Amino acid sequence: MRVAKRLLKSLAEPLTETERPPVIGLSLSIAVYPDDGIATHDLQKRADIAMYRAKAARGGFCVYQAQMSAGLAERTRLARSLSRAVRMGEFELHCQPR
Repeated sequence: MRVAKRLLKSLAEPLTETERPPVIGLSLSIAVYPDDGIATHDLQKRADIAMYRAKAARGGFCVYQAQMSAGLAERTRLARSLSRAVRMGEFELHCQPR
């Protein structure tokens, strides 16, 4: 977290070498071994979840917490079910003019 804070601080400093300084954003995520996973793919998956939170907050950093995964399995199941229903033609489009 110290490194993340240092990176954020260094990018917050304006670049004065150019006429129009670029706008730079940074989103970092942190997953901790072994608390958040032992296998590399588990750590990457959890860091990815934290990254979405950091991006939703418009930058900064986010440390993965177990409650971030709450409801993820249900949302994944729902997305798969909807995708299957679309492929199987179980939806119809109805338009109502205004």
